[in-house]
Amino acid sequence: MISSKSIEGSGTWSSAVAVAVVLACASASASAQEPRRGFVLEHDGQPGIWLSLDAHRLMLADLKELPEQRKRVVLLEKKLQLREADIADLRALNEVAEKATEKATGALTAAVRGKREAEESRDAWHRNRLLWFGIGFASAFIVSYAVIKIIDSTSN
Repeated sequence: MISSKSIEGSGTWSSAVAVAVVLACASASASAQEPRRGFVLEHDGQPGIWLSLDAHRLMLADLKELPEQRKRVVLLEKKLQLREADIADLRALNEVAEKATEKATGALTAAVRGKREAEESRDAWHRNRLLWFGIGFASAFIVSYAVIKIIDSTSN
């Protein structure tokens, strides 16, 4: 603690206090939006900071919350690792699904192609019923004509 004797004997200390008061007044009028918590001072050529009691209380409250915040950060980091693992699993699943989709698309394409080929084969010219009817009719006519000619030639 600083005694009154040391304050009276030190000319720089009193000027430092005067500077602090002037800075406090200037900062209070200059920054109405954000209150200042500390002031830069110089005592015996050594720079220092004076902090208000409210600033000390806030710092103490922050320090008390620090272990809980660290625990929270650790938990959030673990949660992030789990999410990253989930993302990796989903990407792998997506790749498998894409491969399955390609195979299914290929199978469907082959099935459609096979169906079209079967229809084309069913409708092929050599499977036409009218063609075979005509061939059968022509064959029967030719055989009948041949039989009639053979019978005519033997009867003469």
